[in-house]
Amino acid sequence: MRICGANCVDDDRCVLACSVTDILPVENLQDTSRGKILRVAVGTGIEITGTYDGEDVAASMMSLIRHNMSGDGSVRFQGFSDAAWTTQVIDTGTRSAVPTAMLGDIDFGIGEFGFNIFSPTYREKRTTIWFDDDDMVQYVTPVMQSWKLTLGEIDPAITYIDASRLWLGEHHEFAANPVYGS
Repeated sequence: MRICGANCVDDDRCVLACSVTDILPVENLQDTSRGKILRVAVGTGIEITGTYDGEDVAASMMSLIRHNMSGDGSVRFQGFSDAAWTTQVIDTGTRSAVPTAMLGDIDFGIGEFGFNIFSPTYREKRTTIWFDDDDMVQYVTPVMQSWKLTLGEIDPAITYIDASRLWLGEHHEFAANPVYGS
């Protein structure tokens, strides 16, 4: 079990910006009620950036929650130890926005079969990246003052990129999973 209890994106110091004109504002990713969304015209190289007024934050995971991107969409997270985005401390590389799995590996109700974030079947698309996975092997939690999330979508059926929530923070992992009811 992995738990990330505090979201750095919700921090009062966090200032978000988007590289393209957003149709619904990027600050909606900080809406704790989850009733609002970020909406931008589809494209590649869309950058969402965050800074923390020159102060450090620690993060060991990133999750883009309830988005409508397809398997052709891409996500890349980069963290920087300075506010000017020059000294990189983490780079997830470009990843699929909807990681694929074999049919037998998909969890019912959690897999990628939802049509969009407003699907009546309540399936949500979520992209979660743990910074200590096999691709990055980041054993020390990166401390950053700024970050950049790059989104891209090439599926012609999708005309807007929608996202409901961005989660960034330091996660904790238990040595043994808790038992229900304990």
